[in-house]
Amino acid sequence: MKKTSTINITQNDLDRCLAEVELCENVMSHPCSLFFLDRRNRRILNEIKLMQLPAEVTTIKIRILPTEMSKFYYSLNGIETIIYNLLRNDVKPFEKDLKRGDVYLKVYYEQDGLFTLPVICIEMIFMTKLHPKSVDRFWLILQSEIVLFTSAVGDIENVELKTDKDIENLFHVPLYVGCPEFKLEGLLKSKRFREEQIEEMNHIHGIAPLKLDMDYVVNNSRVALFDDIRDAIKLSRKEKIQDVEDVHDYIITLFPQDDIDELPF
Repeated sequence: MKKTSTINITQNDLDRCLAEVELCENVMSHPCSLFFLDRRNRRILNEIKLMQLPAEVTTIKIRILPTEMSKFYYSLNGIETIIYNLLRNDVKPFEKDLKRGDVYLKVYYEQDGLFTLPVICIEMIFMTKLHPKSVDRFWLILQSEIVLFTSAVGDIENVELKTDKDIENLFHVPLYVGCPEFKLEGLLKSKRFREEQIEEMNHIHGIAPLKLDMDYVVNNSRVALFDDIRDAIKLSRKEKIQDVEDVHDYIITLFPQDDIDELPF
């Protein structure tokens, strides 16, 4: 067997890769990308474990079902719209209760045997136990408003934090391993999904746990949480256009103009 040199990978190398790695096509079937996604998602645990944690926290889980009514919310803007409608309010005691502790957001896909498409899950973690009146108000919003966006009511739960394992379970982001890349063809095309929507659906895998700025989220008329992903999509589009232009310019250098006009492509 041919002898190969040893490669030493430092923590700094890993952190740099986590920040710079470009996800390949069909990312959920690519072991290397899955490894870096999981490591990046777990980085927040190091910050959380250094905090003085409460004995109990409140979580809200919302599932966007892929139905005719809710398919339009299978996008970054759709997720932001749901979060905005969940948290907007004009009741000061309710707002004060929401801001008593840090609030974190998790977004991920969940496989459901009843649907061809995976279900988008939105989890909000309030790092305090919300007042019962706040919980009642959330239930009212879930049942009367959010269900119109998602086709599902959602769930509210108080979670005890006794061990580090409880914290890890709370902030764990499930990765839908093997989820195929979404393309505007077949079912998605016949159901009138948009090209931009498909692009965003392929980036939802890459949403890491996010600490929310509650002053911004609660008090703004529009909530934009994923502008970094939108910027990455725009950059990718520009690069594709540039690649096409580069190929065109290369062809021009190879053939005279008369020959180009006679090319069959």
